Amino acid sequence: MSDEQRLIGLDIETDTSAVSDVERARGFTSRGLDPRITPIVALSVAKRNEHGDLVCEVWIGDEAKILEQTQAWLEKQPHSILVTWNGSVFDLPFIDARARQTGVELDLRLTHDRGIVPKYQSTPGYDGGYDASWAGHATRDIAYEVKDVADKRGVEWSLKPFARSVGLAPVEVDRDAIHELDEADLRSYVASDAVTTLLLAERIGERRPGTP
Repeated sequence: MSDEQRLIGLDIETDTSAVSDVERARGFTSRGLDPRITPIVALSVAKRNEHGDLVCEVWIGDEAKILEQTQAWLEKQPHSILVTWNGSVFDLPFIDARARQTGVELDLRLTHDRGIVPKYQSTPGYDGGYDASWAGHATRDIAYEVKDVADKRGVEWSLKPFARSVGLAPVEVDRDAIHELDEADLRSYVASDAVTTLLLAERIGERRPGTP
């Protein structure tokens, strides 16, 4: 399997619990999207094994361990492309910020890409979107590859609606209540997003806009 065909879907989930009185006094109004006060609570990667079967890894619990375990896992993988949905704007900058805050050393390199126009506001502390490499793996943000397709179809430009529009059935929960999920549901949700991202990337094929 060539590097171009070897894909790894990646997704994170972040804490959505209420801000503390101290945080509120500092001007923060919500948690979830701001890495200055929001830890990563789950991370999942999905890939095809040598037999072509889908396999998935999920790490939850202590944030530093999540980051360390992901780094160690990626170091063991043959050269691949990490595929995300909006990861150039959210997941990868967020991971970078949290690694710095927790003191975890990651082989994650971000390069600002002015050609990426974020759907929402940039991750605090970052400016728009980024190309990246992690443990020697290139990255690919499929959200921006299918934006024109979503617009033409009249489909909401978000992972779940777009995935449903091509026949996939991702797990759905209240995204603002991640902190209320039990361990089993959190594992199922983050794994579903990683797998869904991988499946969409496989349907898109080559790295250019197209119809899955």
